[in-house]
Amino acid sequence: MKKLVLIGLALSFNNAYAQWINKRIDNGFDNAYNICYNDSKEDKSVMIKLENVYGDIAFYLANGYFCEDDVIVDISFLVNGEYKKYVATGTRSTDNSCLFLIDDMRQDITLLNFKKSSVMKIRINDSVCGEMIYTFSMAGSTSAWNFIIK
Repeated sequence: MKKLVLIGLALSFNNAYAQWINKRIDNGFDNAYNICYNDSKEDKSVMIKLENVYGDIAFYLANGYFCEDDVIVDISFLVNGEYKKYVATGTRSTDNSCLFLIDDMRQDITLLNFKKSSVMKIRINDSVCGEMIYTFSMAGSTSAWNFIIK
């Protein structure tokens, strides 16, 4: 009985701090495509996504609320106990729910650290809505990358 309780606790802890999820989307009408996402530790509805958009690998934050059209974003990857820091300009979607961070990850300097990191933190510096910080487990990030570039 103790083993079952311990296994249950271990599984629930693993789900409490998510990792990359790979999905094949097929709506029955359009061409099927791959998408990868990862829920935020702070707010499970906010997620980062990788999506192949006509050959470019878009990287964006979804299901949040962003006020400014263009927002300065700090991205920090924890690699071997050291944070690798980058600054990007995020562009808000028309419905304010997405912040597009990188148009094509294949061409971006963050790619190596994206694949090697254990944790990623994103700080949104929105002067109207305020500062928001989201933390993501990067477990499975290399697998997600390989899945999305297929």
